[in-house]
Amino acid sequence: MKQGILFDLDGTLWDSAQAVVDSWNEIIETLPDFHKLITNEDMCQLMGKTMDDIAYTYFHTVSRERALEILQACMDHENDYIEQHGGVLFPGLEDVLKELSEKYDLFIVSNCQLGYIEAFLSYHKLGKYFKDTECFGRTKRCKGDSIAILLDRQDLEQAVYVGDIEGDFISATQAGLPFIHAAYGFGKVPQAAYAIRSIQELPAMAQKVFAKKDIRAFLHTQKLITDGAFGTYFSSICQNGIFPERANTQAPALVKQVHEAYLSAGAQLIRTNTFAANTKTLDMGLDEVLETIEAGFTIAKEAAEPYRQKHPVFLAGDIGPIPGGRQEQEEEITEEYLQIARKFVALGADLLVFETFPNLDQILPVIQQIRKESPIFILVQFAVNQLGYSVAGISARSLLEEAAQVTEIDAAGLNCGVGPGHMYNIVKQVNTLSSKYLSVLPNASYPKVVQDRLVFLENMDYFADKMVEITDLGASIVGGCCGTNPDYIRRLVKALGEKHLRAEKPSPVHITVKEKTEQAEDHSFYAGKSGKLIAVELSPPPSANDQKLLEAAHLLSAMHVDTVTFPDSPSGRTRADSILMAAKVARETDLCVMPHICCRDKNAIAIRSQLLGAYLSDIRNALVITGDPVPSMAREDVRSVFNFDSVGLMKLVQEMNREEFASDPFFVGGAINQNRLRLDVEINRVKRKMEHGATFFMTQPVFTKEEIDKIHRIKEETGARILCGIMPLVSRKNALFIKNEMTGMCVTDEIVARFADDMGRSEGEAVGCAIAREMMALAADFADGYYFSIPFNRVYLLRDMTGVINESGKEK
Repeated sequence: MKQGILFDLDGTLWDSAQAVVDSWNEIIETLPDFHKLITNEDMCQLMGKTMDDIAYTYFHTVSRERALEILQACMDHENDYIEQHGGVLFPGLEDVLKELSEKYDLFIVSNCQLGYIEAFLSYHKLGKYFKDTECFGRTKRCKGDSIAILLDRQDLEQAVYVGDIEGDFISATQAGLPFIHAAYGFGKVPQAAYAIRSIQELPAMAQKVFAKKDIRAFLHTQKLITDGAFGTYFSSICQNGIFPERANTQAPALVKQVHEAYLSAGAQLIRTNTFAANTKTLDMGLDEVLETIEAGFTIAKEAAEPYRQKHPVFLAGDIGPIPGGRQEQEEEITEEYLQIARKFVALGADLLVFETFPNLDQILPVIQQIRKESPIFILVQFAVNQLGYSVAGISARSLLEEAAQVTEIDAAGLNCGVGPGHMYNIVKQVNTLSSKYLSVLPNASYPKVVQDRLVFLENMDYFADKMVEITDLGASIVGGCCGTNPDYIRRLVKALGEKHLRAEKPSPVHITVKEKTEQAEDHSFYAGKSGKLIAVELSPPPSANDQKLLEAAHLLSAMHVDTVTFPDSPSGRTRADSILMAAKVARETDLCVMPHICCRDKNAIAIRSQLLGAYLSDIRNALVITGDPVPSMAREDVRSVFNFDSVGLMKLVQEMNREEFASDPFFVGGAINQNRLRLDVEINRVKRKMEHGATFFMTQPVFTKEEIDKIHRIKEETGARILCGIMPLVSRKNALFIKNEMTGMCVTDEIVARFADDMGRSEGEAVGCAIAREMMALAADFADGYYFSIPFNRVYLLRDMTGVINESGKEK
């Protein structure tokens, strides 16, 4: 097995601080615009940083461009100086390097400039011990990426990184390597699992690290067979109806029996019985969930121990989706995923398996945080249907493409959802897209209900044959999901044999992009427009009578507004369908229409269908929103869907633009709630929406300068195209209703007081328009336009608010 030790340089192999300080000060003394000589203490603070960071940190009193010039001069002289004078090697270094080089390949990866490592090796005559080096000066990448580049170049099967500061630990875990802390160096790394107090302790520590069975080293030479389904197999042998995850504490012997059956069948990886171990599914507190997880892991470990004496067996901490996902629950759910993952790391799991997910949205920040804390192997698996789409409407191709770009993910694949035949067809289309190890765990078949139980067709030979074909497509990790049992895995092991279990290194990312033969058409409502954009909302009727709406639409057409929007049953109360209403108005007027599309009432299949219908109706603009919940009094009879939130829906549209509408795409916008308690959260959501295709935003109606200031800040921090929400209140009654009944709107007592009880209709409208004009004036310097929500579709008030539009579209 090809094993390697990768070293940091400064603080790990030597102390060059004094030599670097002396060389830099020789340059600094000659500078006309910078005179602060550097000290040893300064240099120790800079060690380990990238060159750009060093320049901007130390030479901060000059321009960034000049700082880089000074640094380059210092580094050029530094290389020459070190090649002539050297530095201070840590005691016994060469003897240790000689011993290690006889057993391992040795390398250096540093954040230094080109020539620095070479100067070190040249002066101290240590080049004969090192096979290769890499540095920031060559890659212009962070150290984690530089490590990954060297690993790929050298084709190492197993490696460890040795460094002295926390940045080294983070870089090693990012690259997926175990880390040994050189505690005699410059920094403290309390989270390091391995530490040495002198370089002489390294040979023994390296032997200890390499002796630990490592899944990455295993996958470098062999393919890995996992267990099959836990839940469905458990249910088939458990007669008392215990929920599988609760059995970790209520029936541990039965849980162990399941694991042992799979291990006996030849599984080399078993997943803990924790797929649904979360507070929502088990209806218990987090502490109790973590106890359930620890019990499940302990059982799996005990079951695996006898088999681990004979061959490698890997224990995977199994994490499934946590139900919920409403916007207000995001932080809570993300924190729960993080606590669960940390628990598995603390227990000693060989890897984490996030499986049966519809996308990466909820778990990506968890994965990134965990890999900052631990080099644990991370496998992510998505569930798709027979057509290759997840419940979030995202294709397998896009899901695996996205996972391929996430450095912290080691392996990605598909599980559940489909049988082996459909899985083969899906994998055949996407298997060349991933630079990760590919995992494939299909269901046994498709179930039918027999006496209130799901029963799967027994087709073990067919399953095994298809899995051989899938393995030949490049899958590195294979096993089974729902409906499979130990007999399926036993047949799979036999069918694969030695021939099919030889590993294939993951191919580099290879994504075929269709050549664009022509420029995509731009039918956005803002295309080619100058000046303030005008969008007006028309509420679809709650009945079959649309006469008033059509009259309002024709009036707006005469006013030449930029677009008309149609809410999607706001407040969870039924109104005419927004897309069908928009399509009718577009047919009968020359207006650019924009339906609102919310996530509340339809699953991903229905929304995808809606979008296709809208597109065929020549609609190209849409406002994408999460949607208001169903009113509490109706929840006994009506259920919200919420497969995803507005960001997820934008990702779906983004994918359809790429796959279906590339030449003439949809343009989607998002809503802004400037009254959210934490404005930073709203700003981050705006940024996320922009990342996933949002090209414009419409705010909640504004009534105060404070709201205007918040929107201004959002504009400054995101650069988004923003239409400021304007609602002309038309009476005191209307103002009180909005103040007390509508969430997200901030109608103050001062606003209400401007309306008298005895005002007539025209008087009330005049006050409302005056307030609207005040808000528009406050936003005029930064807003890209205005989004008018006019009560009761009284669109004639638009003239009073804008003061610039007449029937010919010319300024008054």
